[in-house]
Amino acid sequence: MSFTIKTSGFRELSRSLDRFAREAKRLSGPTLVPIQAPLDADGYFDRRCPSSKCGAEFKVHWDDYRNLVRDEAAYCVQCGGEAEATDYNPPALLAYMEEVAVAHVASYLGAAARRARLSFRPRAGGRPLPPAATEALIQRTTCASCGCRYATLGSSFFCHSCAHHAAMDTFQATMRTVRGSMRVAARKDLDEDRDVSADVSRDMVENGLNRLVTAYEAYAMQRYVQAAPMRKRPARNAFLNLDRANRLWKPVIRRDYTDILTAAEYDDLKRLLQQRHLMHVGGIVDQDYIDRSGDRTYRVGQRLVVRPAAVARLADVLEKLVAAIEPKRRRGRS
Repeated sequence: MSFTIKTSGFRELSRSLDRFAREAKRLSGPTLVPIQAPLDADGYFDRRCPSSKCGAEFKVHWDDYRNLVRDEAAYCVQCGGEAEATDYNPPALLAYMEEVAVAHVASYLGAAARRARLSFRPRAGGRPLPPAATEALIQRTTCASCGCRYATLGSSFFCHSCAHHAAMDTFQATMRTVRGSMRVAARKDLDEDRDVSADVSRDMVENGLNRLVTAYEAYAMQRYVQAAPMRKRPARNAFLNLDRANRLWKPVIRRDYTDILTAAEYDDLKRLLQQRHLMHVGGIVDQDYIDRSGDRTYRVGQRLVVRPAAVARLADVLEKLVAAIEPKRRRGRS
């Protein structure tokens, strides 16, 4: 920031600068700069995990941020990492805050200069407009423990305010979101370009399949630890291996997947879990997929095709599992 100063003589300039110094001395102490957080249409504002390994972007409702989130400790909704609340300010918001602070100081110095009878013109940019908050995110969650509202792209696992791991709430929210996206994916007019429409639909379906499995795995792990706190914590993805999952659940809830599901449902679950695994290697069918899933409709080297109806079927089966695994006091909760 620089100023162009106009005066009539050195003596007058000296007196004016003395007056200006006395007026500007007030800036030597802490100064509060009013900054209005840029909110979206629903009152949410942007957050970003400060961890370099995570960096998840999400949004938190402003009222809940003010009333529920503590300054000294807030949590990433994806990785659960803890940091000070201000550490979650994304780069765009930090840049905006800096520009507002500079504009505020320029305005204050201008007032001090006028009282000191100095004529100057600050060469500083005007007050910037708030950056737009990120587009409305798809999945919104209200913490069942503290009531904090936050929004994410895809599944979230921790409350930003209290770190409550709401796997059941996330699972139900994911079911609703994926079911809705499958209705959209089944349309043939997502884009005027038929090729683009087909690609968009395929991406939505494959992403939906992955999200269902991820949400269920998070729920199953939390439920198992809750039901069997003295047992060793299962390995990652243990509940996606049906044989291993059955061995884990049987001594804990006296049932396993074969007791809960019909034979047809169990076969569908086995096939769809294997299809989700195959998506991690490009969706190209190999012999391992055919052997593990029992799906003989493909030959080695073909690319897997997943339809919206198959993803909806997986949602049905997973919801049936969760209804049987969930403690009785919470069954049927919407």
